[in-house]
Amino acid sequence: MDTYLDSRIIALNSANAILLNGTYKSWVQFNFTGLIKEEDNICKIDMSVVNAQIPVSFYTVNYTNNILKIALGVGSIQYLTIPVGNYNATTLISAIITLLNDSNFNIVISKINGLLTFSYNNSFTLYTDNTATIGQILGFDLNTSYLSSSNILNALYPLNLLGYKRLEVYTQDIYTMNYSSLNNGMSTLLCIIPIDQPAWGLITFNNFTDTKNIIKNKTLNKIELLIKGEDENLINFNNIDWTLKLKIDITRKYIISSSLNTEKNKKDIKISKSEDIIQDDLDLLTYN
Repeated sequence: MDTYLDSRIIALNSANAILLNGTYKSWVQFNFTGLIKEEDNICKIDMSVVNAQIPVSFYTVNYTNNILKIALGVGSIQYLTIPVGNYNATTLISAIITLLNDSNFNIVISKINGLLTFSYNNSFTLYTDNTATIGQILGFDLNTSYLSSSNILNALYPLNLLGYKRLEVYTQDIYTMNYSSLNNGMSTLLCIIPIDQPAWGLITFNNFTDTKNIIKNKTLNKIELLIKGEDENLINFNNIDWTLKLKIDITRKYIISSSLNTEKNKKDIKISKSEDIIQDDLDLLTYN
């Protein structure tokens, strides 16, 4: 079957979007008319992210991982909300100690293995359940209660202030049939963008491998995008805009125009009539 490629470029800027999660700018909608229409000559539709320019304006410690849950001595459980931001070991330790406001509590980090050690003048318990979201950053397993031993508690793993390692772009409208290990099944994942710049830098992504997604949409009049971290939490871009360039490649089959069909039909009719006249003449000769 003879086919040809019908390609369209779509330039997206979050500044022009309908913001579905406000100044986070990671859940947005763009309205169009007739990006894809149901047509008989469409064989296949591919969509790809050609390039992207995304600011690293999101924080390492954010609204999804900034709660410390701890009980000192015989006191009640405290929930400490760490101010969102980008921290190193010294500034994070200082922020936690300031919030606890207890001179008997101390945290130090090993320069050799990166492990935190917590100490107090009494026993204490640190929690890492669903209401205590900073546990993994501090070097503990999730959904566990850690009781100090001899008033000391050592973290299991190094302090992790790397933050997100990649951004995942999802869509609500485009059925890509890609897979994610987070849910071990199909998802609406459109693209993965590595975070290769420091805080306040600019990620410049280019699709050098020309990765494309075969999509199943028969019609498309809007694009709704969600940009998440690898934990599937929506990114908070702190009202800083990003840009994205998409491409739709529609593989179409050639259709002979009706005028060509009409001319061909006329020729076929003439040939048919000529054949009928010849046959009539032959019949007449045979009869005579």
